[in-house]
Amino acid sequence: ANFFFSRMTDATRKAIDQRRAPVWPRIGSGVGGNTPGSTKCIGMHIRGGDACHARRFCPSNLTSTFFAQAMRMRKLYGVRTIVLATDSTKAATFCKSGGAARLGFECRTMATMDRDKFDSPTFIEQRVGQHEQGKLSGSTVALDALADIDMLADCDHHILVLRSAISRLAYALSLARHGKPTPLVSMQWPYSPGFMKSALKMKTGM
Repeated sequence: ANFFFSRMTDATRKAIDQRRAPVWPRIGSGVGGNTPGSTKCIGMHIRGGDACHARRFCPSNLTSTFFAQAMRMRKLYGVRTIVLATDSTKAATFCKSGGAARLGFECRTMATMDRDKFDSPTFIEQRVGQHEQGKLSGSTVALDALADIDMLADCDHHILVLRSAISRLAYALSLARHGKPTPLVSMQWPYSPGFMKSALKMKTGM
């Protein structure tokens, strides 16, 4: 993960930094007003969209699930800033419209991402091939995802969904950047290659 993220083309890195700038700018990027590192953050990944249609972990009550875990981390570590990576319009609205603030958190998430495009029973990777340009083009979807992963990896604590490849990639990148595991809560599945292999065997009958 770190090999590829540290070897992006200049154009890709610039596009990701522009997406990050209003939320959690990268140290040394030269964009954005605040300085990550001076404020600790919880990197939270809430999976929505097509995953909900597939009946994966998709709780209707964010306060009693994801944000309950954030309150546990706040109690343990004193961290009050959440950087939210999500394809869920509901979660992004909760973050931006004061839901998180009422729980005592400063919540930041990308405001420019059109998350409604993910609300489909067809997985996004099967839909992007039909769009060469626009919000569902492969490049737009990929850059949005890469920016979320990039920000999550820079956070000091994590509340993730390790069933999701986005969460697994973000935590792998975090391990490389921090040089150690960060405090982690996974809302679904552990970070365990052995478990993944067993789950695959059960699913395929291999």
